[in-house]
Amino acid sequence: MEDISTPSANLGQTLRCMDAMGAQHLHVVSKRFAPSVLQSRDCRVVSRGAHQYISCHWHQDIESALAEARDRLPYQIVATVCDEDAVPIEDIDFAKPTLIMFGNESRGLSDSALSLSDVRANIANCGVTESLNVAVSVGIALSHAIAAARRLSPDTLHLTASQQQL
Repeated sequence: MEDISTPSANLGQTLRCMDAMGAQHLHVVSKRFAPSVLQSRDCRVVSRGAHQYISCHWHQDIESALAEARDRLPYQIVATVCDEDAVPIEDIDFAKPTLIMFGNESRGLSDSALSLSDVRANIANCGVTESLNVAVSVGIALSHAIAAARRLSPDTLHLTASQQQL
């Protein structure tokens, strides 16, 4: 997530979606707010405790965020955009390790983030407004990723009791 607005609410909602979908890492790029936002009352209440189970990584710039992520795995980097020429999110190959970038609800992702992405994807929007709330976008994108994972390996999508205790 890069330069999101209303961080405590948006992060809380995002963490809750991520936990529900089994995502494990959130990389946040921001110069405007600090990791302490995760401990704010709003974030804790909205996340319903999910802030305890998702590893959050904080970065000052998109380059360091992607470098840290790529040190872990050779991720394909997907930039979410409001662009009709982008690949529909449901056509992304989620069989590959994937990092999905989400930008500010007004400005989108930075030029740097877009230039570092491997593919640009859009989320279908049949309404009048041009964009979705960032947490809603995360939920939709992860829903497509989890559906693809279910098709590939339906038995590996639920955490075991011991994994839930970590």
